[in-house]
Amino acid sequence: MLRMGITVTSKEGAVQSHRQKEKTIGSVQEGMFGWTYKLLDWNLFARSSSISSIMLSHISWRNDSLVITFAKHKGDQSGDGLGKDKHIFANPSRPEICPILALAVYIFSTNRSSQKKGKMRLFPGGSQTSRFNKLFGKIVKLSSNILQTKASIKDLGTHSIRKGAITYVLSCLNGPSAIQVYLRAGWTIGNVQDRYIFGGAGGDQITGRLVCGLDFNSEDFAILPPHFTREDEMLMGNLGWENIVEGKGVCKILLCPSWA
Repeated sequence: MLRMGITVTSKEGAVQSHRQKEKTIGSVQEGMFGWTYKLLDWNLFARSSSISSIMLSHISWRNDSLVITFAKHKGDQSGDGLGKDKHIFANPSRPEICPILALAVYIFSTNRSSQKKGKMRLFPGGSQTSRFNKLFGKIVKLSSNILQTKASIKDLGTHSIRKGAITYVLSCLNGPSAIQVYLRAGWTIGNVQDRYIFGGAGGDQITGRLVCGLDFNSEDFAILPPHFTREDEMLMGNLGWENIVEGKGVCKILLCPSWA
């Protein structure tokens, strides 16, 4: 069992671990789970336990981003603080690290027939945190490319993903302010500061685009996610989403707002 991560994983290390996963995991379903779980962990700056608790009802589309709402987290047990809505963006040029693609593949390949309506977890089943921890441990032990420091493998854990994502964004030149990153990570900045310092409009969106690997200095930084045209959306509606994917709660996740 790996200890809580006290060493960070770099962006390139995270990419390499996705590729290593394909060579080390026998089950396709297990691979889809690990791919999606890890990318959400990275993009949301979230703790592994927070990822496992995401419900389908917490996920929706808002303009050109997928939004996951966290009712509360370790730094906000009452649910009254900021940083509830986290925006996730697509990276069409790097499909192996695109959280939208991973989420779509996982949803289409997951059987939800045993889940109760209205109480559907994104990752069904018990002990999903432990499941991912074991999977991540296997990948780390077989992928030397993850180690960008002289740290021992035992110093890498699922928390290293969160630390690595935050470190990557904070190191980006002209990136979001440290305060905005702290808010997305769910960190308190002190009793006084929490009352006077708030995230600026669009700050979480900029953070979300950076952490998914989009180049801040490229015109593709504002790229749209893959989406249906209005005509295609009508066609899919006539065919019936329930005939394509299980669970009515899943449909709104797949329906990115259409553009003509």
